[in-house]
Amino acid sequence: LEVFSDTIVCIGTEASLTTLTTGTGTLTYDWSNGSTDPNINPSPTSLTTYTVTVTDSRGCSLTGEVTVDVKSNSVIAFAFPDSIILGQSTQLSADTLGNASYSWFPVFGLDNDTVPNPTATPIDTIIYCVIAVGDNGCIDTACVTVNVTIPEPSIQIPTAFTPNGDGRNDTWQLIVNPCYEILDAFVYNRWGQTLYSYKAAGGSDWNGTLLGQPQPMETYIYYIRAKCSEYDYEEIYKGNVTIIR
Repeated sequence: LEVFSDTIVCIGTEASLTTLTTGTGTLTYDWSNGSTDPNINPSPTSLTTYTVTVTDSRGCSLTGEVTVDVKSNSVIAFAFPDSIILGQSTQLSADTLGNASYSWFPVFGLDNDTVPNPTATPIDTIIYCVIAVGDNGCIDTACVTVNVTIPEPSIQIPTAFTPNGDGRNDTWQLIVNPCYEILDAFVYNRWGQTLYSYKAAGGSDWNGTLLGQPQPMETYIYYIRAKCSEYDYEEIYKGNVTIIR
């Protein structure tokens, strides 16, 4: 009686145990795990010895055994920091002790998905996972959540105003939240002519004129750059504003 086996397996995987026997007539099998099949595929969780007794039709029997060792791998995933503001990045990290290769997923927002410490710049809260293959060939997976805070809009932008001198909505007024500053804002007509510049106007509202001349009732295009002192990136706003007379 010979018993062949995967003598080393990774935890969570099957070992293939196969018997090679000779005997008279029908052979019966009695494994130590209760199986009566000639070949078995157990999934041990620790070092385990399996025995099998084979009996032929004349009652003659032989017993063999094989020991299966179980290996495992472990990986832990981190994010530093694990909470960011939209537009910021975070450093992902997987421990390197005993690990040979890495595969991060999803790949969206990652600068490299096959290194232990990629930089992530997600646009929304996301769970990143890493599959690590150990030096022993065994696999483990770990995940980490990166929380992304999407700030409130930096400014409130009117879509229309009525420069008719009645004291109500006479100017295109940008309302700025406390931490923000407007770096510049422009208004263009349909031909691309600049009608208003926030900087050139010294931060004053647009009154719907160009060089003192009232502009016609129609829709214009604005382009605004704004930045909050708490964040390290600019925000760009594009849209339309309509003069109503």
